Amino acid sequence: MNRFIEQLDFRKIFIGYIIFAFLAAVGFGGAAAGLNWDKISFAAQYIAAGLELNVGERPSAQIEKMSEISLCSESVPDIFILKNDNTVVFSTNPELAEEGDRFILDRSASGFLEYEGGNGAVYKAVDKSDFILASLLPVDLTDISEQYRDEYFFEQDFKADALHLISYMGSDTEGNKICIVSPSASMGAGISSVKAAAAAAVFVFMVYWLLAAMWIYQNALRAGLAAPLWGIAVLLTNAVGIVIYELYKHSNAICPYCGSVQEHGGMFCVRCGKRLAEVCENCGGKVGKNDKFCRRCGRKTGNSKEE
Repeated sequence: MNRFIEQLDFRKIFIGYIIFAFLAAVGFGGAAAGLNWDKISFAAQYIAAGLELNVGERPSAQIEKMSEISLCSESVPDIFILKNDNTVVFSTNPELAEEGDRFILDRSASGFLEYEGGNGAVYKAVDKSDFILASLLPVDLTDISEQYRDEYFFEQDFKADALHLISYMGSDTEGNKICIVSPSASMGAGISSVKAAAAAAVFVFMVYWLLAAMWIYQNALRAGLAAPLWGIAVLLTNAVGIVIYELYKHSNAICPYCGSVQEHGGMFCVRCGKRLAEVCENCGGKVGKNDKFCRRCGRKTGNSKEE
């Protein structure tokens, strides 16, 4: 097993891994973006419209684009525009609300809204950041459903109504309130693509983690260190273990021929037997590459003869 690992060319392996990771990111990321492009476009227009509302302008172009996307897709949020008395003046989804319907705020203390249309839908008010995240990713309404049930189960006409998320986007120049409502239906292929992309990302990261541990194991094996110990350390800590290993390794002398770690001051490699330093012809003391005279006996070295 050690011989097999020691013979592996990790330079080529890491190059192959990088190519594989890039292709996986492009493939799965592109598929996820393509299948969820309507949600991404809607979210971009939502952000642009919110910025215009913050500076007091009417985001007519963005609202129009958002409405077009909403009308063409069942998996993106819908748009309500309400007058000051909470009467609907515009809706992209007649099944949720129609023009002339009015929202009632009997449950607003808990953040739940209804409207007089009586379609059985309940809306949970959330802030913009939560809503924009929910518009891009699969929405899990389990906690909200439990909160709604726990607070209103005692009512005589209670039933498990359809739950949606609603966010107040802002008011236009005419004072109308613009609200965005998320669909309670699943996102179909969009969810599958997001999950597949996430699973691929986790797999690619796990491969990197394992390769890093194997590379340090091989390096420690060649350096004559405790390879299993360092391999396990990197497997548990990854980057931290790699840094500690490199610091420990380079705090010692390293044979330039075989890479084995040596004690400082050694004349020959303990693994391959190659000479690690020049010696004085007179006393046998260690001589540096640039030393003109031996530090031990003061005699001229071979380096001075080269001049």
